[in-house]
Amino acid sequence: MRKLILAAAFFSTAAAAQDTPADNVSAERLKADVEKLVSFGTRHTLSEQDNPTRGIGAAVDWGAAEFQRIATACGGCLEIVLPETVVEGRRIPRPTRLRNAVAIQRGTVRPNEVVIVQGHIDSRATDPFDWESDAPGANDDGSGTALVIEAARVLTGKRYPTTIIYALLSGEEQG
Repeated sequence: MRKLILAAAFFSTAAAAQDTPADNVSAERLKADVEKLVSFGTRHTLSEQDNPTRGIGAAVDWGAAEFQRIATACGGCLEIVLPETVVEGRRIPRPTRLRNAVAIQRGTVRPNEVVIVQGHIDSRATDPFDWESDAPGANDDGSGTALVIEAARVLTGKRYPTTIIYALLSGEEQG
């Protein structure tokens, strides 16, 4: 009987140790997220802000909604913030609203120590001033954006001593 209890304890510990966040990464979800980002046509910083299906505004709204879905699934373990500012610069010829989607998973022991997982959600065509042409940006940086969302999905299954910030940032393509 004692051997049976020890064997059960050993195998249950080994099974629990095998369930790491990396084991839960889904290539299908990553691909679906990249395809969703591409479906916005362009994510140029100067593109549409208020169209629900096209442009940077739709992409940021979608990213924020994904973070909210993850927060709901983990019982509110994420705080969602949507910082925005108005910018103008050398490659931004008019005052432009710049929005980001950020999710914060607070650390349990050292919450002031922070790990940042970020990708830039914007894309652009060859001409940095062409905000109307399609610029799908699957590899720059749709894949990075999908990775940030997938990291949030799998890492929120556990608690960590330090804070993790998941950030989808706009404006990288304009410098």
